[in-house]
Amino acid sequence: MARHPQHDAVHDAVRRWYTASTPAIGLAVRATPDGFLTDSDRAERKRLILMVDRPERVAEALATAAGFYRTAAFEVWVDDRARADRLTPALLARWSAEGAAHGVRSQLINCDAGGPAEALYRRLGFTDENYWYRRYHRGPAPA
Repeated sequence: MARHPQHDAVHDAVRRWYTASTPAIGLAVRATPDGFLTDSDRAERKRLILMVDRPERVAEALATAAGFYRTAAFEVWVDDRARADRLTPALLARWSAEGAAHGVRSQLINCDAGGPAEALYRRLGFTDENYWYRRYHRGPAPA
């Protein structure tokens, strides 16, 4: 299939929604070597768009973001599927270890039953205290 002539322009415009500040709505984005840190003066919006490529850099990137936000409570987004595949095990391991360090007895993972995320979680050993859900659709089921 031929690429749409405006594909790159649309891609760049949509990417800027998440990687550029928008002062008119109180949204500030700060570029760092690890990715983009988003903060808002109007809402509780703390988000790291993680751009590191190596799993061994995940812990450092999360620590830097936690220092910036002064809390470990923030969203982590990965904007590339190949990068997400590489980083997800390190992100889950860090999340699980932090929970255990704080005495958390269970952590909730929501994902599609039978999907690739469930397979990954099970391969990593997340088999208890998980909620595998099914999507429900109004009308005919998707093919």
